[in-house]
Amino acid sequence: MKPFAVILAGAALTLAASGPASTIELEGDPAAGQRAYSLCLSCHAVHEEAERIGPHLVNIFGREAGVVEGFDYSQALAESGVIWETSSLDAFIANPHDFIPGNRMAFAGIRDAQRRADIIAYLREVSEEE
Repeated sequence: MKPFAVILAGAALTLAASGPASTIELEGDPAAGQRAYSLCLSCHAVHEEAERIGPHLVNIFGREAGVVEGFDYSQALAESGVIWETSSLDAFIANPHDFIPGNRMAFAGIRDAQRRADIIAYLREVSEEE
């Protein structure tokens, strides 16, 4: 093998071993997110601090999980230490039971990354309106 080819092969192995250089984030569409949020609407309010089956999501960004006054959270969620941001919401919406094992949310999750990004964009838009 020529020295140049060895260097390229070594660089390729290094890149493959280190994984992607950055995570590509999907841009969410709040209008599509509002439609997709219909899956969440029966359990979670976004425009009023009203409890339903689940806690309200008013101004959720930056809030610690399990702290809405008056809502009876599972011990797992209340003690998780999770702060709700784009990445934590994405992981939770994708699979609540994998992200916080032992939580009581009766929802299997949303596998489609674009749909999750849309819902998160909608939640961000609603939070900024408040």
